[in-house]
Amino acid sequence: MQPSEPNQVEPTSDLLAASFPSVEVIPVVPSKPARRKFSASFKLKVLAETDRLAEGEVGAYLRKNGLYSTYLSAWRVQRERGALAELQVQARGRKKAEVSASTDRELAVARKELERVKDQLRQANLVLEIQKKVLSLCEERLPSKSRE
Repeated sequence: MQPSEPNQVEPTSDLLAASFPSVEVIPVVPSKPARRKFSASFKLKVLAETDRLAEGEVGAYLRKNGLYSTYLSAWRVQRERGALAELQVQARGRKKAEVSASTDRELAVARKELERVKDQLRQANLVLEIQKKVLSLCEERLPSKSRE
């Protein structure tokens, strides 16, 4: 809320409590603060600016922007490892590379088994087709008395 005149004061919890003595004012405090996330471009910008600053000016810059020196240390390590690619926000949880080594072998074995079973099924279907044709030929050739 912006005061409209210079002498006007913004209402605070003390003023509200004085105006309404029977009402208890409970300050709103989030149970868990939200974790701050910084984009790769912001990290690179901050690193570039702090690299240009003199040694005594870095602390003032960090205080001005609400940052910690540990952020700079971690971001510099990330930049040295792989620049922008490493500075991207990392997904949490198990990485695909860890899972794929054992899973790829199991998948290859399962695919090989599937192909083997499919071949057996094709052969079985061919045998059934041949048996059906032979049976129909035999029924045509046999005299009608033997069918009954």
